[in-house]
Amino acid sequence: MTIAHDEARTRLEGLLREALALADCCEWMLVAIHVEEAYQALAREAEAKPPRPAAH
Repeated sequence: MTIAHDEARTRLEGLLREALALADCCEWMLVAIHVEEAYQALAREAEAKPPRPAAH
């Protein structure tokens, strides 16, 4: 391999690492969105229920 090939491979490896990091970040962002949606659904459900009487 020539120096140009080595440099290109090094740049490509760096770009691949960045792409994998972004994919991981996006996956966690999707998880966070799903959790937030589930939390909001539970909150709406709780608001729709009548309050429980206090236990004595």
